[in-house]
Amino acid sequence: MTTTRGAVDEANALRENMVRELREYRAIRSESVARAVQTVPRHLFAPDAPWESVYKPNTALVVKRDEQGVATSLLSAAHIQVTMLEQAELEPGMRVLEVGSGGYNAALISELVGESGTVVSLETPRSSNGPAAA
Repeated sequence: MTTTRGAVDEANALRENMVRELREYRAIRSESVARAVQTVPRHLFAPDAPWESVYKPNTALVVKRDEQGVATSLLSAAHIQVTMLEQAELEPGMRVLEVGSGGYNAALISELVGESGTVVSLETPRSSNGPAAA
């Protein structure tokens, strides 16, 4: 059984490795995005997934399913998320509306805009019969 400290160390090591790989891919270009990814524990947003999958830079994960087992929410691949964050050029103090993340992306944005910034995140509801309601 993994101790709590051992689990923290494992998560930190996996996150550090993911940041290194994202830098190698040139997806992470700024120190602010690197710090945000290093700070936010991605595995908390995909609690049922193996950590090795959660911290692979090119892996998207299903995080919610409906009663029939149909995927209703995904955690996008980290390389896509950091690419979007780099393009957004977020800075401390900014106000950001973030739609449909399920949490991880909003947490990264919160790190980037800091305590002086504001993040409002909305998750679109899904029906069991199809896409989000208009």
